[in-house]
Amino acid sequence: MEEEKYLGGFFSALQLALGALEVGAGVYATTERLFVVGPLYASGVLRGSKPSLDKIVAGLESELFAPNTLTREQNADSIDEILRHEGVYMEKSRISKLEIKKPPGIFRMGHLEITEASGRTLRIKIGKKKEYEKLVLLLKAFDPAVLRVV
Repeated sequence: MEEEKYLGGFFSALQLALGALEVGAGVYATTERLFVVGPLYASGVLRGSKPSLDKIVAGLESELFAPNTLTREQNADSIDEILRHEGVYMEKSRISKLEIKKPPGIFRMGHLEITEASGRTLRIKIGKKKEYEKLVLLLKAFDPAVLRVV
């Protein structure tokens, strides 16, 4: 079996939400898993934190995709850093559908809905076009076969 590799991801303190009062989330991908980190704020109270990937490789947080030059140790450290934060992860083999919808306007949100074969679903609200576009690129790299853009 091939070693799990960190593909990339990002965190948005304001434009990704897990619920009406749960704002701030990150979506990260490896070759084997999809991670959703957050929320950063729940009911206006700071509750979580975001992964600090720049301490592993300078500039890693500002790039959507990980560089191909990550060493085996940097790759493992990146995955470990994401796992240190509150959130959920889903195995690629268990994800049956990734549905993403573009935010239709200023006051309306898009979404990313992740569905596992078991029926378990996780929905992330997307506030801006920029975050939507980054998610589409990341999800295409993760598993284009189950991605559905609506």
